[in-house]
Amino acid sequence: MERERLQKMAEEEEIRRLRKELVPKAQPMPYFDRPFIPRRSAKNPTMPREPKFHLPQHKKIKSCESLNNMYIHSKNDLGCSNGL
Repeated sequence: MERERLQKMAEEEEIRRLRKELVPKAQPMPYFDRPFIPRRSAKNPTMPREPKFHLPQHKKIKSCESLNNMYIHSKNDLGCSNGL
């Protein structure tokens, strides 16, 4: 009984100590007494490239012309007299 009570108190003390250590602390302010001078990079600059907009074949739109033809045919089926 006494042993359990001492063990429980030791665990509580350990938990209390861990919680105290885990308290977030503020970071110190940086020194602004001397100016910041950035260093030039030793890397070569990146060269721009054209983006590759590759679509899988099954997701490609066949052509805008075929879509226009479908639109015109659907309007003709509805009874519109002009093409657009």
